Amino acid sequence: LRQVPAGESSKSAAHLAVLWEEMLESPIISAEMNEAGDFCVVTDEAGYRAAVAMYDARQNQLYKWYTSDYFVMLASPAPDGQHFAALCLRENAGSVTFTLRGYSVSQEEPEFSVELPVQAVYSLKHNAAGDMVLICDDGVYIYDDTGALTAQNTYTRGTLQRFSHQQGQMPWLALQSEGAGEQVTLRAVSEN
Repeated sequence: LRQVPAGESSKSAAHLAVLWEEMLESPIISAEMNEAGDFCVVTDEAGYRAAVAMYDARQNQLYKWYTSDYFVMLASPAPDGQHFAALCLRENAGSVTFTLRGYSVSQEEPEFSVELPVQAVYSLKHNAAGDMVLICDDGVYIYDDTGALTAQNTYTRGTLQRFSHQQGQMPWLALQSEGAGEQVTLRAVSEN
């Protein structure tokens, strides 16, 4: 899925086949695909702050959520292809708050909405069990499909420098210690 500017044709290399293409009139903010091929696309929609569209593996749009209340940074499709999580932010009196919202393609209202106790969120992906894993400025947080916090791992020594986070997997983190003799700690995080 890509945005093609008006008047420009889409071209692919001779050895690659385009499996699907759709022209979007709105800029793409982010997109994420689960291991089964279902995917979410976050767009900046005219008249709204954002929209999240959920597609199945056959590229059929299952659901689209428009919002005037939130800016949406990321969306992650659940492994079942029937749910997705959206990372939303809102500015209020000069401060930014992050909210994790969960949706089902079978209902209009969110299944849950949780205000997050963090200053920044860098990644949102589902793990193999269907839980939402967030890499944040101060730690890794895991929420279940009801929006309940089930596990967390804070950065007690060092600050986050880099990470690797794939859909269906737990993240790897590189934390740099401060002070004399700076060191980098590589950390693999697990639900256990």
